[in-house]
Amino acid sequence: MVCLKDKELSHDFDKDPIPAYIDGGWIRSHGTTLGADNGVGLAMAMAAAEEDSPHGPLLILATMDEETGLTGATNLDAGLFLPTDRFLINLDTEDVGEIYVSCAGGGDAVIRMPVCYEDVSPRIGVTVTLGSCTGGHSGADIHLGRANAIRLTALLLNRLLKYNPWKDLGGVRLAEIDGGQKSNAIPRECKVYMGIPDGQLGEFFAWFNDQQEAIARDYGATDPDANITISVAMNKMHRFTSALTVDSAGILIDLLLELRDGVVEMSNEIPGLVQTSNNTAIVSTRQGVVEITCSSRSSKQGSLSALRDGIVQTAIKYDAAADLKPSYPGWPVDPNSVLVKVAKSAWRDLTDGKDAEVKAVHAGLECGVLLSRAASVGIALDAVSIGATVKNPHSPSECLQISTVGESYAHLINILRGINRL
Repeated sequence: MVCLKDKELSHDFDKDPIPAYIDGGWIRSHGTTLGADNGVGLAMAMAAAEEDSPHGPLLILATMDEETGLTGATNLDAGLFLPTDRFLINLDTEDVGEIYVSCAGGGDAVIRMPVCYEDVSPRIGVTVTLGSCTGGHSGADIHLGRANAIRLTALLLNRLLKYNPWKDLGGVRLAEIDGGQKSNAIPRECKVYMGIPDGQLGEFFAWFNDQQEAIARDYGATDPDANITISVAMNKMHRFTSALTVDSAGILIDLLLELRDGVVEMSNEIPGLVQTSNNTAIVSTRQGVVEITCSSRSSKQGSLSALRDGIVQTAIKYDAAADLKPSYPGWPVDPNSVLVKVAKSAWRDLTDGKDAEVKAVHAGLECGVLLSRAASVGIALDAVSIGATVKNPHSPSECLQISTVGESYAHLINILRGINRL
C-alpha cells in the first residue's frame, strides 16, 4: 500500500493498525490510506486458492514494492513460470465490472539542484503551508485537474516575488521548500520557510488571503478543502537570518514551473485515455541541495523516453542534474486475447447478460513487467486485470465499496471456471 496520512495525525504505519471504519456501503480510514489498494486483491487471490470450484493449477504471486517502481515484479525469478502457464489474472484495478487490457509504462527521475545561501538582515521567519489538497493516484487521477501542491506553491512564490512590495526593506526571502511524500501520489501539501521584513505581517497575511480566495475559485470543484496556513516564529531567538540568494530562489522557481506537470498528451487510439503524463511528486531542501522527484508515465515507449529526456534537458538548463531511475514497460493491447473473451463471458454470466467495460488504464500495473519476465524464458502469457471498486487510492480519502468485493470475487471465480472449460 501507499502509506500516506493527514499531517496532523500521529500514526506509525509500521506499528499502528489502520483506523478503518464502515461508512454506509464503504470502508474508509480515519486520516490514513486504507490499503484496499491492493490488500483486497491479495485477499481475493488467497480465497481463490481455497475455493471449492473447478480450476486448473494456480500460482498465487504476491510481489513486493509494487507501489515504488514495481521492483518486486521486475526482479522476479522467471524460473517460477512453467511451460504450461498460459494466463495471468491481475487483481489490482479499481472498478468492478471493468476488464483492463492495457496499462502505461513509466519511470521516476530525481533532479538535484545545488543552491546558494547568504546572510540577510534579521527578519520574521514564517512557514507558509499549502495543504489539504485532494491528491490521488498520479496515473489514474492525473486527468481530473486536481491541484498539485508543489506546482501551485511554485506559482504562488513566483507571484509573490514579482509582486514583492517590500523590496526597499530587503524583500521577502526564501530559505526552504518541502512537499509531497510519494512519487506515485499527486502531492497534497507543500510548505516553504520564508523571511519577511519587520512590521509587514499584516500586508503579508492580506496578500496570502487574496491567494486563498483565488485557489478557492480555481480549484473549488476538485480541491474544496485546499487552504493556506501561515505560522510565525515570534521567538526573537529564532530570527530569520539566512536565505537562498535571489538568483538561486529565482532559478529554483523557474525550474519547478518549467517541468511538465499533469496530462502531457491524450491517446489518439483510445478516446478519453491519457497517453502521457508527468507528476511533480516530491520536493525537499537538504544541505544546500533542492531535490525534485518526478514520476512520468506513457502508454508509448517513445513518448515516455522523450518526456524523460526533456526532464534531463530542463535540469541541465538550470544547472541541475537529473538521475533517471529504471523505467518499467507498459502492457500493450493484445487484440487476439483469449482471456479477454473468457473474462467478458464470465461477467455476462454473473449479470444476466450485461457487458463489462474493456478498458486501458493510465497507471502502472505489473502485467507488462510480468509478461516481459515470462517472455524472457519463452512463455507467452495472456493477461487481464480486474478488481473491486476503490476510490481515491494513494490518498487518505481512499475507500472501498463493500458490495463490489463479492462481485469482483465472483467474477474471478467465473473466469477460473471459464479457463477450466477451454
